[in-house]
Amino acid sequence: MPQDKIEGWESDGATCSFKIKSLARIGLAFDKEKSTSEHMVMNAHGKVPFPFVLHIFSKENGASTLTKMEFDGEMNAMLLMMAKTPLTNFFNMLADGLERHFA
Repeated sequence: MPQDKIEGWESDGATCSFKIKSLARIGLAFDKEKSTSEHMVMNAHGKVPFPFVLHIFSKENGASTLTKMEFDGEMNAMLLMMAKTPLTNFFNMLADGLERHFA
């Protein structure tokens, strides 16, 4: 995660939380029971603005790995309008970080 966009990073191995500058604090908890080697499940954790689940799918493809993220959040229409662009930017930032890390 780019340090210029993230504040207050905390992690204990199974959970993490951080604040995206100018947005709410986000907490994630790894769901060990629902995750597999190709499907990681992260649930909302702690005091978050709305419940959500983040699914990260990965599949080996020759010398590379294909990765897909799915976000399932429960938001009303007003919150969705406010959160759509920041969430899209956040997921793009995650994808870019994964690509740089594994390149």
